[in-house]
Amino acid sequence: LFFDEVIPITSRNSIFFLPDVSAEIRTLHVRHSQNLRESSENLKQFENVDDINVFSLIEELEHQPAQHGRNRNVTNLHLDVETIENFIPFISHFPKLSVCFLGGLSSDSDFTYSLDGDQRFDVPDHQVQIAKLIESVCQGYLVGVLSTDVKLYGVVGYHGRRGCNWRNQLQDIASYRNDVFCQICDMICTCFPPPQVMNFCDNQIPCISKENRFRIAKFR
Repeated sequence: LFFDEVIPITSRNSIFFLPDVSAEIRTLHVRHSQNLRESSENLKQFENVDDINVFSLIEELEHQPAQHGRNRNVTNLHLDVETIENFIPFISHFPKLSVCFLGGLSSDSDFTYSLDGDQRFDVPDHQVQIAKLIESVCQGYLVGVLSTDVKLYGVVGYHGRRGCNWRNQLQDIASYRNDVFCQICDMICTCFPPPQVMNFCDNQIPCISKENRFRIAKFR
């Protein structure tokens, strides 16, 4: 179910309200960023949700339909800043959450998008925005609003041919230690749950070797 379709029948202020429906819902699909600002009162009803797909982070702006067996050639994508700002506050309302995907859904719903270093976004400082997203997720894990049992997919994307996007394009983050080779790669390895850290690929955390990722995860 898409969340914007669920709200009319689960909101107590709606004329379409059906009691007990929200308690039966286990999976939510969010396709509009404004749904991430839903009131805490309404979100409390979905106490049994354990799987969430947030598709509002990446949106197609222009694409060419696949022809002669070729894949779709997407030329421009929108990175939604409102989703970045509200993602952690939203998913923190679901106490039984165990799996969450963050990305986008193609216009024909044929496939999903996740962050990739070679993508062309309409936001000029998109790497800064993505770094802010990762910072917020790390803080969520550190302060406990996000359970370490929650597996997040799509948040830590793959880097392009030029290597680490964050180290090459970001200035120092004042609130984080500055004695490391790459602040964002280090932050991910010290804040994300150890099992996730060990499962990351080299082109997701390019500044820290697999051996060192395992060492960090082991001694946390």
